[in-house]
Amino acid sequence: MASPRTKTSDPLLKIVVLSLGASGALLASREGIERFSAFDIPLRSAVGAGDSVVGATVLALNRGWSLHDAGRYGMGAASTILMRSGTGLCRAEDVEHLYDDG
Repeated sequence: MASPRTKTSDPLLKIVVLSLGASGALLASREGIERFSAFDIPLRSAVGAGDSVVGATVLALNRGWSLHDAGRYGMGAASTILMRSGTGLCRAEDVEHLYDDG
């Protein structure tokens, strides 16, 4: 597997978002790599947490947010999934709350 830095040298690829499960996530771009720690929250279900990291990060980037803020927002989305039992989706108000407190 190529490193995130190698992947971002591709002229068409601008950002790599890599979910690391309980270890958090990595965001890599031409400017560098930033690691985000997982939030300290109670775990009920991890189903969909990685997808939520990526989806919320992309949403925040589409809104024009910085890579750092987008990564934190993605981690907030994943954390809302981890606190819910079953396979429910995260709710925007829960993500906003965790993002603001994080």
